[in-house]
Amino acid sequence: MELRSRYGLVLLALLGYYGHFFMPVWSLTLAPPAKDAGVMPGMEFLQGFALFDYHYLSIGIIPFIFSGIITQVIRWQAPSLFSRYAGPSGQGELLQRIFLYGISLVAAIVIVNGIPEARFRFFPAITILELLLTVWSIEQLVNYLKPLNVISSPVMLFLGANVLSSITYSVVSLDFGSFGHMDWSYFLLSVALGLATLSLIIWSQFWGTKIVFARSISASGGAAYQPGKVKLLRAGITPVIYSTFILYPLIAWWYGGDPGTLIIEHPIWIAAFISIIAFFGHRLTMLSMPVTDMQDYASKQGVGIFYGTRFFSSLSDILIRLSWRHAIIAALWFTTLILTQSAWKMFAPETLSKIGFVGGIGVVLLVNVISDAKRHYLSLRDM
Repeated sequence: MELRSRYGLVLLALLGYYGHFFMPVWSLTLAPPAKDAGVMPGMEFLQGFALFDYHYLSIGIIPFIFSGIITQVIRWQAPSLFSRYAGPSGQGELLQRIFLYGISLVAAIVIVNGIPEARFRFFPAITILELLLTVWSIEQLVNYLKPLNVISSPVMLFLGANVLSSITYSVVSLDFGSFGHMDWSYFLLSVALGLATLSLIIWSQFWGTKIVFARSISASGGAAYQPGKVKLLRAGITPVIYSTFILYPLIAWWYGGDPGTLIIEHPIWIAAFISIIAFFGHRLTMLSMPVTDMQDYASKQGVGIFYGTRFFSSLSDILIRLSWRHAIIAALWFTTLILTQSAWKMFAPETLSKIGFVGGIGVVLLVNVISDAKRHYLSLRDM
């Protein structure tokens, strides 16, 4: 398929996805959206822009994220159960689909329970079924995008679209005409911080840890080594997405209010955030490395590993050490970005506190989506 046709179909899929924001739930009477309606505090980047309070993205793609997290954890902790419901490709599609519709059903019931009875055109069960239909509709778009191979995860592409629309709306909705000198100063500061955030995120994508494989060879005067560098695979943004979707709902439910602000006020949650990101980062990194195959190769070829000035005879030891080191560094980095957004909300004027480009997971996610789409584009172009 030609690139123009391929990306034309992607544009149609994005328009179809975003069109869900403008499709009201038919089984309810119409009403305009309340401020931040249906959006969990701290996750405004998921909201986008909608004309109605209940629409075809009221449940949205959160069930897709949570079903992915649960499936991944089962893959680690219960491999026999994972294998039983892994699906035809062995990647867990069937298991994830079971959790997708289970979580969506719970979300639909929660949403319907919060709707005033006067809003229902029919029975509440009809509204529950219609909300589940919205999830099925998004699932079809996800399945439609996968064969096009324009991005690693269509769900991330849709999340990126939400983030971009939310950032745009947060800026165009500002009343610049009423700005005083102090408001302009804070706005220019937000732009500077946003550019700094963007630059640091792009720079961090080039981080890498390398290990050196060395083979002992015969040489006059003693042994010598022939090194070759291998880049350590990284887990990317997945750990911070998983951690945010786990901790933010928990913090919002436990305390009420904005999770980002509450994390700063209760440092124990900062430690929890770092720990969870590091855990997922380490597990996903190790999952992506064929440690057993590398060990077998090293044993058969007589290869050793150097790290700095130290020599390791066990390949798994060095991989585990480097994986944990990377995971902790990444956890500290992502937590700093997220806390930057929380600090901005605390100290900026109310009119500027919800600008979406000063730190936060939304900007990280958007940069990651653009970078991933660029890699796939270059790969397709060079085919």
